[in-house]
Amino acid sequence: MRAGLSQAPRPIVEDGEGATKLVTVTVTGAASTAEARRAAKALANSLLVKTAIHGGDPNWGRIVCALGYSGADMAIDRLLLSIGGLTVFERGAGVTVDLGAVRAAFEQPEIEIVATLGMGEAASEAWGCDLSEEYVRINADYTT
Repeated sequence: MRAGLSQAPRPIVEDGEGATKLVTVTVTGAASTAEARRAAKALANSLLVKTAIHGGDPNWGRIVCALGYSGADMAIDRLLLSIGGLTVFERGAGVTVDLGAVRAAFEQPEIEIVATLGMGEAASEAWGCDLSEEYVRINADYTT
């Protein structure tokens, strides 16, 4: 694991009930490790991001929104966002990208999302999964 990145419970996420995809979120360029962790967790836990990933929707706006409501400081004019190695947002705006390639990245069993916040040198990582119909069914059909 790279220096400055925190260890997350990857095996737990990989074994998620009804999960079909593992998502690795890496946030770099944060003002502090706590800020990076906050942004990474918000992105990995966002229901809209999870559903976009499950549906193969290359909607980078949902990702930028999750970063925004995370509370982590970021400079939108320096934000760099990539999905599966494809840059989708840079310097305050979406970039021309092959949306079919972004959809294909979301179809993989493992997806990497990298956000560089443009505020400093700190980094963190979080794992998450997609939100599938099976996940909803499994968790709606029983009482604990």
